Amino acid sequence: MTADISFAVPYYSAPEYLREALESLRSQTHLNWEAVVVDDASPNPVAELVAEFNDRRITYVRNDTNLGLAANWNKALALTNAPLVCILHSDDLLEPQYASTMVDLMTTNPEATAGHCRVSIIGPDGLPRRTLTDAVKQVIQPKAKGLVVSVGEDGLASMLRGSWIYCPTLCFRRSHLPSVPFDDSWRFMLDFDLIARIFLNGQQIVGTTSKLYRYRRHDGAQTRVLTNELTRFEEELAFYGQMYRAAKERQWLTAQRHAKRATVIRLHLLLQVAARLVGLRFTSATRALRLVFRSVKQ
Repeated sequence: MTADISFAVPYYSAPEYLREALESLRSQTHLNWEAVVVDDASPNPVAELVAEFNDRRITYVRNDTNLGLAANWNKALALTNAPLVCILHSDDLLEPQYASTMVDLMTTNPEATAGHCRVSIIGPDGLPRRTLTDAVKQVIQPKAKGLVVSVGEDGLASMLRGSWIYCPTLCFRRSHLPSVPFDDSWRFMLDFDLIARIFLNGQQIVGTTSKLYRYRRHDGAQTRVLTNELTRFEEELAFYGQMYRAAKERQWLTAQRHAKRATVIRLHLLLQVAARLVGLRFTSATRALRLVFRSVKQ
C-alpha cells in the first residue's frame, strides 16, 4: 500500500539527534507513512542505528560521496513515493499529530503546493529555549487563528518582511514541485528560495497555527555555523537582491519594497556587530557593519 506521506531525512552528523527524530516519527498517530534516511557520506555511518528500529517504513541509503545540502535534499525527496513529502531535519522532532494534521490540511486544500505549522523551540538538551530570533518571528508571523493562507505577492512580501515560516515544517505536494526543488547555488537560502519560487509562480501555501514541530537550535547546526562566518548574511542580501529584481519585473511594489529594505537582515547584522565588538573581534565587526549598508540592488 502506498504511503500517504513521506519523510525525507537528510543526515550527516549527530546520531543521537537522529535517533530522537526517528523516535518522534514512529510516535505519529497517523501510521501510513514512509521515511528514508539519506546519509551524505557522514564520517560515522548510521545504518545500524536505523536498523535497530526494525521498522519496514524506514529505509537507509548512504551516498558514496558527499553531495552537499541541496543535492542530498533533492536525492532524499526523489527516493520517496507518497503524494505528500516532508524534509525532516535529523536534529528536529515531530509532535505526534504532525503527519495526521498535514494529511488533513493538504486534503482539505487541494490547490495548495505546501502546508506548514508553528514550532516549539528546543535546545541541545531538548528543553524549551528562547532566542531573540524566534521572538521576532513570533511578532512578524500572521496573527490569524486556524488556517493561514499565503499566495503570490502577499505571500512573498510577508516572507521578505521576515521569514516567519519555519521551512523544516513544510509538507509539499509532490506533483506541484519543480523537477529540481532545491537550488545548489545556495548554502543557507535554499528552502526560502523554493518558497519564493512557489509564490512567484502564483502557487499557494497554507498553514496551521498548531505547534506540531520541535525546532532544535544548537551550536552544530548549519545555521549557527553560517551566522558565525557571516556567510548567511552575504547570501541573504544576494537573495533579497534577486527577489527585488523579480518583484520589480512583476510590478509587485510591496514585495519590492521589503526586498530593498531587508530590515530584519540589517537589524540582525547590527546585533552581530555589537556582539563582535564586545568580543573584541574588530575586523569581523567591521565586515558585518559593511554588510549592514550593502545595497541589495548591486
